[in-house]
Amino acid sequence: MQVGSTVATAFGPAIVTALRAADNKLEVSFPWSSQSSLSPDVVLGPGQLVKCGLLGVGVIRSTDYTRGFCHVRFPFGVGIVLVEHIRLETSSIASRLRYIVLQSPLRVGDRVVTPFGCGTVLRRRGSVLMVDMSLSQSSTLESVITAFVQVQQAALTF
Repeated sequence: MQVGSTVATAFGPAIVTALRAADNKLEVSFPWSSQSSLSPDVVLGPGQLVKCGLLGVGVIRSTDYTRGFCHVRFPFGVGIVLVEHIRLETSSIASRLRYIVLQSPLRVGDRVVTPFGCGTVLRRRGSVLMVDMSLSQSSTLESVITAFVQVQQAALTF
């Protein structure tokens, strides 16, 4: 995140006008307010349930605020959505909606936890997943491996 980035917040989309390291605050400008000061945890991030006007409810997989996009996982697939089209889902059935999104089948690009560690789904063929993962054996030694695991052995993570 940098000055000029459009970010999704709990209050709607905002443009970052300043980053204040001294008190760990963001200066932002909303369409309805010229200047506001926010805590960084108000900015939406991976794992948060959001609503998109066109595509429905989904969970943020990752953010690309320098370009103004969020990668969102929906029950029917994955989409790259403009920050301006995302709102925090705050309805009384939010936990049920999250369950529906997360119970949909694993998709390419999903981050998963396997018996071998955390990884990203590269391919799915039937009940077998091809997962790409980085394993760290020490602070200096890291190796990238590709593992084949059963769908039942992988759990979605954010």
